[in-house]
Amino acid sequence: EYIERDSPTNMRFKRMFEEAPPPVTPGQEAVKNYADLLYAFNDLLGRSPIYDDAGGLSAMVGAVPYYALIARFCNTPSGFNAFADPVIDGFLRRMINDWHTFLVSSSSTYVLTENPEDGWFRPSALDAMIKTAGGDPQRQTFEDIYECDTSQPHYGFTNYDHFFIKELVETARVPDDPDNDNVIIMACSSNIHTLTYQGNNDAQRLQEESRFWIKETPYSLRHILGGDELTSRFVRGSLMQAMLSSLDYHGWRSPVNGRVVKTVLIPGTHYCGLVDPTSEDPDPISRSQDFVTAVSTRALIFIEAAPPVGLMVFVGVGLGEVSTCEIKV
Repeated sequence: EYIERDSPTNMRFKRMFEEAPPPVTPGQEAVKNYADLLYAFNDLLGRSPIYDDAGGLSAMVGAVPYYALIARFCNTPSGFNAFADPVIDGFLRRMINDWHTFLVSSSSTYVLTENPEDGWFRPSALDAMIKTAGGDPQRQTFEDIYECDTSQPHYGFTNYDHFFIKELVETARVPDDPDNDNVIIMACSSNIHTLTYQGNNDAQRLQEESRFWIKETPYSLRHILGGDELTSRFVRGSLMQAMLSSLDYHGWRSPVNGRVVKTVLIPGTHYCGLVDPTSEDPDPISRSQDFVTAVSTRALIFIEAAPPVGLMVFVGVGLGEVSTCEIKV
């Protein structure tokens, strides 16, 4: 109704189909206009994410089905403006919350089986999760790495969300030298995207404020940290940004020994990526890692660590339908 009633929004949702590249998945091909897109959204409300052996785009369709439909519009000017609209983003937030209601229900466990087509506990899916966790499928089992009970239905997971945020067993990820205050460990299972550190030539990438919407520009700390009063403490400091995949352990642990100074939760957009007319990447949000740190939902945890680290901040960034950032300290 809002799309029909509000003229600028109506224009954006129609023009993004004109500006978008050709569809590359069956789901995208079925969406001819924004009405089809809304019907497709509704259909997904009762479906759980699945694992696809094919990888690539197929894996994206299975793991983040809403984004898989939206992705081709995220690199268009009209699509960006549509998804940046606070009203539209509010609709998307409520839709994702409704989907989450399904994902925390017992009905969502239908994919937590050994079904050879889409089950998360079929051999290929288990092997992939073990490898992603740093294990060896030839020597280790899923229960060697994650807390579960394979004798129970669905391995003891009561819903899909319970499975998605599954806990590591205590011995699965023991940090090296945990009592060494000179060491900063990875806060979560992830792949490094950017590493800049104080004193190297890249330190200029960590500025108090910059035009973060332009490629190859410095990180804009004021936007990342939501204008927090501690922002200036991190200018030209060190930064490490990493990204989680759908198979990674989705939990965060303190990277240092220290005292939590404060926490902040910053609401943000769900599907805004950096528009780049020269890019043909079908996954524009993942391509926009620097950019999303300034616009997506963020969870900030400021920690005062012992010297030489001192004050540091962990920033958890939500992307797409995986935008829930829950702080527990």
